[in-house]
Amino acid sequence: MFKWMNYECDNKNVSRQGRHGGLSFDEVAIQEDLVYTRRDDEILLKGFIDINEESKYGSLLKNKGIPKTDLASHVFQMVFLGNTGFRWPIAYFATREISAPEIYSVFWDAVFQLHEWGFTVDYASMDGAVSNRSFIKLHFTEPVTPRQANFMVTNRADMRRKLAMIMDFSHCVKKIRNGLLKSGSHGLPKELMIDGKQVLWSYFRDAYTWSLDCNTIAFNRKLTPSHFDPDTAEKMRNHLSEEVLDSDMLHLMETYQASMDGKGGHLDSTVKLLKNTSTFIKIFRDKRPINKLCDKRLTELDDVAKFFLAWERQLEESSLPTKDKKIHMLSYECRDDIISCINGFLGFAKQTLTIEATAEVTPAMINSDVIENVFCQVRSTHNGSNTNPTVAAYGSTINSIILGQSTISMKSNAKSVGNICAANPLQFYTKQPLTKQTKNMPKQKVLSNVIDY
Repeated sequence: MFKWMNYECDNKNVSRQGRHGGLSFDEVAIQEDLVYTRRDDEILLKGFIDINEESKYGSLLKNKGIPKTDLASHVFQMVFLGNTGFRWPIAYFATREISAPEIYSVFWDAVFQLHEWGFTVDYASMDGAVSNRSFIKLHFTEPVTPRQANFMVTNRADMRRKLAMIMDFSHCVKKIRNGLLKSGSHGLPKELMIDGKQVLWSYFRDAYTWSLDCNTIAFNRKLTPSHFDPDTAEKMRNHLSEEVLDSDMLHLMETYQASMDGKGGHLDSTVKLLKNTSTFIKIFRDKRPINKLCDKRLTELDDVAKFFLAWERQLEESSLPTKDKKIHMLSYECRDDIISCINGFLGFAKQTLTIEATAEVTPAMINSDVIENVFCQVRSTHNGSNTNPTVAAYGSTINSIILGQSTISMKSNAKSVGNICAANPLQFYTKQPLTKQTKNMPKQKVLSNVIDY
């Protein structure tokens, strides 16, 4: 797989800076099932947990030396995304909700393998799953915390560099929105408060209602009832969470406050929060590259991080009971994820721009969208609409994705007519057949040149 990736990288004339990038990883649920497959004259049984040797030994220790093999219920996928947009799904593992030590093992093995083939991993992008948070903590020992190190760890494949641990931006925005959904004064678990003033979800709903009832033209045309009363599926939609926290929502809230003729002071903290979330969203959705350390967007992001830290510190230093402090601010996991997203990105950007004078960093590419795109294709684009594939079906679909989608992300600034094309089969780059015919097996017509990895 790494050989194929390297050949394709050379074929696309990816620059040296394009071989630097990040490793995104995530887990997706699959169907628990055993499937017989064939490779050459060998029959394989796919569907069991299959991670690596360390995981097998760990399972033996956990089960007191008794071998135990379970069916896989999830697939752990890893995708490399270069700074100039080159993307490649490098590996997947059949798991049953992967643990932090297992992530640690396969992640650093992938980093070393990529380094041997001339690729450098400068950041890791992940969502806020418990195992992912624990994976980050494995890199730090007391009394040093991830926050104190700005979520930067030593790159063990190249000790001269650091590697940033970055929480997915979209995940952070959804966590903020979910915290606001729970904020209310009538039986809800949260009652967010900034500078002594409440930040309630009802304020957002009231502003939306006012824009519909009191104005001929809506101030924010994107808003719908689903933004304010999302069901379980709608809570997972990125655009629904971003559109209630972006600059358009800020404009609506400020206009709504101004319409109260000086009686809208209770909305001051809500406006203050929206000013920071709108900046957060605007920068991480910006496709314009950052190529200088003096870029004002880096300073603006740092200010957003300082706002959330100041909010946290203000309540922690107050005389309120511990229970009330937790009620008045976002959950610790949400706050930690925001700081990881911002400080991790700032650390990655500063290192990249310092080491390589001609380097560029595109904020809109530093997220887990690339891996979510892979999952969407697995579920719907290839092999029909199948939201619950088996391990065997997942593997063959990954090969179809490599041969079907462009290897250069459309978000990058390196796309051109020649680059917007899919990968060539590995056999295009080899002088001998990938599958050797055995003497006892009759020769068969080759139907596909795609390898199953």
